[in-house]
Amino acid sequence: MVLQHWKFPDIFLRSTKKAFVSFVSPEIVQNVKIHVSHIPSYSAIRHVCGRNGIACDLRFCRKVHGSWLHQHNFSAEEIDFLQGRTRTSVFTRHYLTPGDSLRTRVLDALKKLQNALKESN
Repeated sequence: MVLQHWKFPDIFLRSTKKAFVSFVSPEIVQNVKIHVSHIPSYSAIRHVCGRNGIACDLRFCRKVHGSWLHQHNFSAEEIDFLQGRTRTSVFTRHYLTPGDSLRTRVLDALKKLQNALKESN
């Protein structure tokens, strides 16, 4: 349930917004496995969405994700860490170590978001 981006820098790390870990639920992994036989690229995802008339703007996804986590009592440092932003403070750059509960808290918050999205449709 933890994607370790730092182990595969050629695939995951970009020139900006370097997220080193991501948390994914088993349901998301299963949905990806059903629809693709290989790791989809950002371009492939946009192409599939466009072909099906779905607007695909990952900036909006990051905004919703960050706002949702903030509403569920995540600190700004934790949200920045999860979204690949590095603050300029010495504490954040060199000493911030996420707690062991971060994964559980993120997955719980995302499950609530998933349920809220299902209810709104």
